Amino acid sequence: MSFQRLAVSLLFIAIGAAACLMPAQSDTYWQLRAGQEIAATGRVLLHDTFTHTVRGGYWPNHEWASELLFYFLHRAGGMPLLTFVAASLVVWAWALAWTLMRGHAFVRIGVVLSLLITSAGLWSVRPQLVTLACLGLMLWMLVRGKERWLPLLFLAWANFHGGVTLGVVALAGGLAGMVFVERARWKAAAGIFAACAAVVCLTPLGVSIWTEVPQMLARLSAYDVQEWRRPSLLRLANAPFWIAGASLLVLTLRRWRSLARDEAILVGAALALLAAALKSQRNVSPFLLAAAPALTVLLPAAVRAWTPGPRRERPAFNVALFGATAAACIAVVLVGWSRPFARLNWRPVSPQVAGAIAACPGNLYNQYDDGGYLVWFLPGRPVFMDSRQDPFPTALVVEHIRAERTGDYERLFAERAIGCAAVPPESKVVARLQQDGWITLGKDDRWVVMSQGGQP
Repeated sequence: MSFQRLAVSLLFIAIGAAACLMPAQSDTYWQLRAGQEIAATGRVLLHDTFTHTVRGGYWPNHEWASELLFYFLHRAGGMPLLTFVAASLVVWAWALAWTLMRGHAFVRIGVVLSLLITSAGLWSVRPQLVTLACLGLMLWMLVRGKERWLPLLFLAWANFHGGVTLGVVALAGGLAGMVFVERARWKAAAGIFAACAAVVCLTPLGVSIWTEVPQMLARLSAYDVQEWRRPSLLRLANAPFWIAGASLLVLTLRRWRSLARDEAILVGAALALLAAALKSQRNVSPFLLAAAPALTVLLPAAVRAWTPGPRRERPAFNVALFGATAAACIAVVLVGWSRPFARLNWRPVSPQVAGAIAACPGNLYNQYDDGGYLVWFLPGRPVFMDSRQDPFPTALVVEHIRAERTGDYERLFAERAIGCAAVPPESKVVARLQQDGWITLGKDDRWVVMSQGGQP
């Protein structure tokens, strides 16, 4: 094994190990519950069955195939298997991006490492990783001239995740780059784009996917959900994103006249995703994936042609180092899964809290970000709200946000006949409920369960 091959192998071992320790989120658990119900009924879940606030209401479920897949993976191997498959999607996406990069392996490693600092912080066990993998495959297919297979990719993508709309944006940018260099191909590009946009409608949502997803994005922006905020210039973890975005723009301006077809495809897709990422933190990780190959094709020729000087190879030592590193990473992951590490978020509801919620009378109140946990771990207890957001009227979400910001819960609780609350200790609602004589039935460092009446 050469030192260069060792370095590349260690890079992807690191990516895999980091991905295997990505956390589950509230979304992960309502997706598991949705997949369970789809498997039990044999029908795509398009109406709410989780809450007491909008029960029976329409839910535009734009990731039903991922929910079903997640559930079957979990049933077969629990959270370890589900997390392993999610991590495999990350590794596959970056492996595809690696094949599209230019320059010496050490240059490519430097680019990837600089971008992973931000990208890895955005990974979690959710269908967004399907979009990451599909994006990598889409770019690979465009560059390798496999455009005729793109409609099949977009058909699957549309049923696995609503992020297919971001894929359409990237596709438009990539095809625009191709036509910029090969203007005679505009008809073929238009046909490919039209076919991919058309098959996106072949989901249970039909053509409404083109209205439901934009409406969802608008609501999330209005609710000021953290992951849908614009990336902050002042947040240190976002520095690689801003540097990558600025570098992409500057290098594109310098080289746009000399781009080859493949280079223009990568740059066009990356620029389209940059525009999306500037609007939402959620889109930063897909942008960084596309930016990696785009930046390497834009680098000055001297940088792309650079090669290190000759060195004495130690193949036996390299193999030993590879084996030791791989073994150490596997050991860390297995230990993390067996405990499990707190960051994995595999046990978000303790038995004590679950018992207190089960015994708490009246309709339940919980925070937007926490409902997904309760949907899965207490399936018999309808929740107030969960992070799907799609089924909930804007007025209800706004009133919930107001209650959490002020602690003024009375109107909301009266309207929804709420007699039980399960919220974080830092919630302002907790202090007000305590003042008003509500009884604490159970608590830990993550939850406080309070009842309007009953015995503590």
